[in-house]
Amino acid sequence: MSGHDSTLRLSAPDEASWIDPGVLGRLHRIVVVPASGAWSAVPGHRLPPGALLYGPESSGQRALVAWVASQLDVPLVTVDLTTALRPSVIAMLAATRRAIFERNCVLLLDGLDAVAAHSELRRHLGVYLDGLQTIDVEHRPLVMTTSDRPWALDPDWIGLGRLDRLVHVPPPQWDGRIARLTALGERCGLHLGDSVQVLAAATAGWSGADLDAVVAELVERITSDSMPLVAPAVASVVADYAEHRVDWRHQIAPWGAAVAMRGRTDDLVGWLSAHG
Repeated sequence: MSGHDSTLRLSAPDEASWIDPGVLGRLHRIVVVPASGAWSAVPGHRLPPGALLYGPESSGQRALVAWVASQLDVPLVTVDLTTALRPSVIAMLAATRRAIFERNCVLLLDGLDAVAAHSELRRHLGVYLDGLQTIDVEHRPLVMTTSDRPWALDPDWIGLGRLDRLVHVPPPQWDGRIARLTALGERCGLHLGDSVQVLAAATAGWSGADLDAVVAELVERITSDSMPLVAPAVASVVADYAEHRVDWRHQIAPWGAAVAMRGRTDDLVGWLSAHG
């Protein structure tokens, strides 16, 4: 593992600037440190069976998985669950064994939300998660996955022996929104100028996907309707989008409360600060 960096910064472009630094600290504490200690045979350290990073769409969960792999200085191996689970769980475990044989790695299980919507794959994934803990290789992988609809996941996937590390990845905070909105505007050839402050102030709690959509709407209005880029016009676009926007925090709240009551969270403080 690389030396501890007190700033805990991401190195990936774009996404680095809008992920809450507090998330990095929690990931370091409950995922990176135990995994590093377990692989180094430090007494008292156990490799987490699995970590679930959950948050609204486009909040940087995949970038965080890559960050964990870089902190541990191990390869990141990605498995597409939606295709890999279809042949058989046994074949899937065999393929996993070949992928991770004789090396420590972070194993990203991609497509968890899609699996949750498929009854047969839901059952297969539970068996697969159990099988990963008994796979006969010298170096067991650190299993990580992501979700932007955790309330739709099978509750049996969460807990001891399966996904027992839960980390909430919140929507972009003020600095993150400023950075993301500016980058999105520049990518679309739109210099937001002072309007970025108006946008950031009006979009507190919005997901990365929401920010993408409202900037796209701004570009459309400016190019097709010759809308001036002034504060009242920007506020009007935000208000129009907000009318049909679904607030992720309202969807997640019942699930988070249930998980906390079952004692199945290592990130209760983070959850309460986000939803309390």
